Amino acid sequence: MVYNSSSLAGQVGAVESGLAVAVLTQCSAPSHLEVLGRDHGLGPLEPMEVSVFRSQASQNSEAVNRLHALLVKTLRIASP
Repeated sequence: MVYNSSSLAGQVGAVESGLAVAVLTQCSAPSHLEVLGRDHGLGPLEPMEVSVFRSQASQNSEAVNRLHALLVKTLRIASP
């Protein structure tokens, strides 16, 4: 059976209720959940590609420029 939710809260709720396991980024996994891995018969996941898009209209926004830079920096740090 597969459960799909576009919200992190929905995914975590399914895990907390004991109905599911979920693939989450390390930074979004609540500390009270158990992280499964090799000891549970699960190997590492393949790397995934992430893209950051922004509109043309946002090019002159200092707030969007800072958020964009933070996202790119954070994603680069997390990549192998």
